[in-house]
Amino acid sequence: MKSSILFCLFMLLDLQCNCVDLDGIWQYGSSVSCGNARYVFSGNKFSYHDSEDDQLNLIRSFGGEYEIKDDEIILHIRYIEEICDTLIFSRNPLAVETDGWSVTGRENRRDTLWTSHDVVIPIEITEDSISLELMDFYRVR
Repeated sequence: MKSSILFCLFMLLDLQCNCVDLDGIWQYGSSVSCGNARYVFSGNKFSYHDSEDDQLNLIRSFGGEYEIKDDEIILHIRYIEEICDTLIFSRNPLAVETDGWSVTGRENRRDTLWTSHDVVIPIEITEDSISLELMDFYRVR
């Protein structure tokens, strides 16, 4: 009897260790909010938003649900948000991050995928950061 109770207790503790609270905004490279690429986690949902400096990337964000198993995060991508409609390219020589090129006169469109696209990524979690394939994201909120 004692061994079955101990076994149940160890199983319960093991389940608790796999439950990680990622709720919040995790930004690439810095804990100071600055428009870098970021993940937003809430409950079992996530969204990824591209850097605000990358004005030439037509896919702005994607999202869906996620789960963590051992040292991996599984992203179940259900939608993408991309720039559509009228695209006007312009150049500002002072914006050195993207050589000055940007897309203006745009609208975003959200497309739901017919089936989820699952991506498995190694993850390391610390108190103030998460590392996804050696890219560090820091909690900003």
